[in-house]
Amino acid sequence: MVEAFVELHETVRTNLETSTTKYKAAVDSHRRELQFKVGDKVWAVLTKERFPPGMYNKSKPRKIVPLEIVEKINANAYRLRLPLDMKTADVFNVKHLSPFHEPDDLPNSGSNFSSPGAT
Repeated sequence: MVEAFVELHETVRTNLETSTTKYKAAVDSHRRELQFKVGDKVWAVLTKERFPPGMYNKSKPRKIVPLEIVEKINANAYRLRLPLDMKTADVFNVKHLSPFHEPDDLPNSGSNFSSPGAT
């Protein structure tokens, strides 16, 4: 009877390891690995929680001007140099950052990228 439980335990362990490996591969295919250095320029996305109470509006710009990275706190958190008129925390998660590339004289795409004070 003990041998049956040991065999069952090993079967369950093998099945769990197999399913964990499959799950990790599926999830990792959707992840993006972003690493920035101090001094890099990035776009920062403002979430609803970052706006002062009563100031959030769906039509307001959410990606703000290219900001400079001041400090790398860890692989997921970066401190940015924000404009003085922004009243929000200066630490952003990497999922709210995207690399800034200098425009190559592209026509205006109509995207909603601007500074929070711009109209």
